[in-house]
Amino acid sequence: KVRSSALALMNWRLKIPAEKVSWHIDIVRRYLIDDCDLDDSCIKDETIPKDLLQKACDIDFRVLNTAFVPGPDLVVASMADDDEKLAKFIRAWRVFFLETIHPRHLPQGWSIEYPVHCMSTDYPA
Repeated sequence: KVRSSALALMNWRLKIPAEKVSWHIDIVRRYLIDDCDLDDSCIKDETIPKDLLQKACDIDFRVLNTAFVPGPDLVVASMADDDEKLAKFIRAWRVFFLETIHPRHLPQGWSIEYPVHCMSTDYPA
């Protein structure tokens, strides 16, 4: 919220209704006082200096989630030990592909039921 409020104040302050400007100023002011160790005297009434607005715009809002696991990895992990389950998934994906994309050109011999050769027994451990 802080970054988007600061951007709104910097770029569109004159086009935003007064009550919304006050709301954005309050958000940015709270951030600057709480997180940047500034006192109230730096931010007077309804004005925030451009350098402080820029500081609020430059905050890094992304937080690294070390526990994040991408969706495809979860899918693969859920069927890693079950070759039949993996084969069913691949065939279902092929059906989805045909019904969604409606391809006009596929390789000769391509089929939904074409054997799945990526079974764990095909690869040495």
